[in-house]
Amino acid sequence: MDSSEYLRLLARLDSRAVRAERAQTKLEQELSASRAAENQATEELGHVSRLADIFFELSQILGGVVDHWLKEHGTKEPGQEPESTKVVLDILLKQLEAQKLANSGENSGDDSESGGTKAAV
Repeated sequence: MDSSEYLRLLARLDSRAVRAERAQTKLEQELSASRAAENQATEELGHVSRLADIFFELSQILGGVVDHWLKEHGTKEPGQEPESTKVVLDILLKQLEAQKLANSGENSGDDSESGGTKAAV
C-alpha cells in the first residue's frame, strides 16, 4: 500500500467516525428528551393520584352529608321517624328506570301513541 491508499483509508475511517459521533449525539439527545418526558409523566401521574385521593375523600364526605340530610329531612310529618336511605334511593332508582324505558321507547321509533302516553306521564 502506498501513502495515497493510506490517506483514503484514513479519510473513510474519519468520515465513519464523524457519522458515528453524530449518531451518538442524536441518540443522547433523544435519550435526554425521553427521560424528561418520563419525568413529566411521572409527575403528572402523581398529581392524578393525589386528585383521585381527594375525590375519594370528597365522595366519602358527601356520602356522609347526604346520609345526614336524609336522616334530617326524610320525614313526612313532624314526629315520624325518617325514611331509610334505602327507601329513598329505591324511589329514585324506579324513577330513573322509568325515564330510561321512556327514552329507549322514543329512540326505537315506536308509534306516536307511546310518545303521547309518555308526555302524559
